[in-house]
Amino acid sequence: MKKGSKYLIFLKKNSYGQYSVINMQAGKFNLDGTDSDDSKGSPSKQRMFTELTTNFAKELKGAVQ
Repeated sequence: MKKGSKYLIFLKKNSYGQYSVINMQAGKFNLDGTDSDDSKGSPSKQRMFTELTTNFAKELKGAVQ
């Protein structure tokens, strides 16, 4: 992740009680378009990001501001 960029991350608790991003980078989405490396994900990640931004546009708009 890049300093100053805004992300939506999905975390999962492991057997040690610690949280980490789901499936390494697959659970991390750059919301403000400032991390070009994040947009280079797999086609399935890109589809998921499109679905998230479409279905939750109202909720995400407040998070980015």
